[in-house]
Amino acid sequence: MSTPETHSPPLDELPLLDLFDSAVAADPYAAVRKLATESWIARTPTGVAILRWDEAKEIARDRRFRTPPGLGLAAFGITEGFAYDWANGVLLGLDGEDHARIRRLTTPGLNPRYLDTMRPHARELIREIATGVDDRGRGDLAQFGASYSVRMMCHLLGFPDEDWSRLAAWSDAAVQLPTTAVVDQLDRITTALHELRAYTTEQLERIRHRGRGDDLGSVLLAAEEDGDRLSPDELIALFESLLMAGAETTKTVLALGLLLFVKHPEQWRAIREDPDLVSSAVDEVLRYRIPQLGIGRVARADVTINGTTIPEGTFCLVAIPAANFDPEAYEDPDAFDVTRYAGVDRRAPANRHLSFGFGMHACVGAHLARLELQEAFAHLSQRWPDLRLDDDDATGVTWNSPFGVHGPLRLPLRWR
Repeated sequence: MSTPETHSPPLDELPLLDLFDSAVAADPYAAVRKLATESWIARTPTGVAILRWDEAKEIARDRRFRTPPGLGLAAFGITEGFAYDWANGVLLGLDGEDHARIRRLTTPGLNPRYLDTMRPHARELIREIATGVDDRGRGDLAQFGASYSVRMMCHLLGFPDEDWSRLAAWSDAAVQLPTTAVVDQLDRITTALHELRAYTTEQLERIRHRGRGDDLGSVLLAAEEDGDRLSPDELIALFESLLMAGAETTKTVLALGLLLFVKHPEQWRAIREDPDLVSSAVDEVLRYRIPQLGIGRVARADVTINGTTIPEGTFCLVAIPAANFDPEAYEDPDAFDVTRYAGVDRRAPANRHLSFGFGMHACVGAHLARLELQEAFAHLSQRWPDLRLDDDDATGVTWNSPFGVHGPLRLPLRWR
């Protein structure tokens, strides 16, 4: 692991990561990795960025840092209204005992043993979706996983499968909240959040009156610990949290993974020839190409790390794409290697990538995301062994904004 720097400079002497500079904005992933070779910390126009594995892990779990109120909407001048209140109510926006209590009560419905019962459904879904595009032999697969991830979430929550397209649209709007898109699209996002709230409330009432089932909604309605239960409002916010965090990001990681595999065909061949490598391969995809630039934290008090004091109220971008490439944490980090996590305990801190976060805000749906991606890559590597870029496509791969859930807008591929 990295050796602490005993004489770090004050904040105003740190290297600058200007995310508003056009050259940096063109590829901020490369920018944070380059800066990480110079320093564990950089200043930004809004605060600081944490660039190395040890410090990123520590700040992610340090209770002297908290999630920005309203998921950071104040940075865009939004400090009230339905969208702001919604952001404060979802699991990612909570801190302290409220957050810990809801996670504790959620555990029965999100433990790996329960979620593993969904594998046959995931297998059937990915087979159905792939069958729908097989005959084309070529096409844009950027949105290939959209129905897969949302329909898996419908199955988990007990929502009607046929409603997936509406849920996908609402999820897409929700993930725009902590991004620059909110400035121009606040009215559209707010409308979508109102619609999502009405729909989720309706579905929760339906599940409650239907009686006990084996979906997460039923499990959480019945979950109780020492006489404590989730309130209806907490359940609604939790369902919305899972949809916001799970659907869009899993879809994007699936597209990013396909792109990585067509650029590294020997790795695609490796998991086809040895399906036991798929679990390791999924974690390597997650380490190598996270769909977010990082996670945000705000210092609750003055915090000194490696000789540098981060003042109270400072916004910290924990730049996971840099931390996941720290050579002190990973051997040959620039190599995309599907065997990297084979035979190791990925729960051990020394073996973990930070793509699911760390500490109290570690992703509650991490096992579900892994499950979905494992089943998808296992099936597609067998079904489309010669998957490759479509060199005849005139436009090629295009990308959305790097500030938010970042992935391909177009992903033209070919297969037999």
